[in-house]
Amino acid sequence: MRTIAYPNIYQGYNNGNIYIITESETDGQFNVYQLFDEYNDYATASDIRAAQLSLKNVPDEEIIVAIQGKERNAFLIMNQVDHHEMNSFKLTLDEIL
Repeated sequence: MRTIAYPNIYQGYNNGNIYIITESETDGQFNVYQLFDEYNDYATASDIRAAQLSLKNVPDEEIIVAIQGKERNAFLIMNQVDHHEMNSFKLTLDEIL
């Protein structure tokens, strides 16, 4: 499992779930992660990949990651999305300060 150490672009929540948006290694692309909670902390990378078909070619170590400064790990829900798609998702969230 890799650790995401570079700055978070945005943290937000919706329906009790916490999301972290980070810039990916590819310029102009973003990844969206959801922090695990007590209801889904048992999930494996294979479980997440099965639920999210867009992640079928993403390696396990990129699906479940540690976020620096967070107690819980996070899992990838959106991979390599552009600025427009990231902003559309961001609009559905309440900001965490």
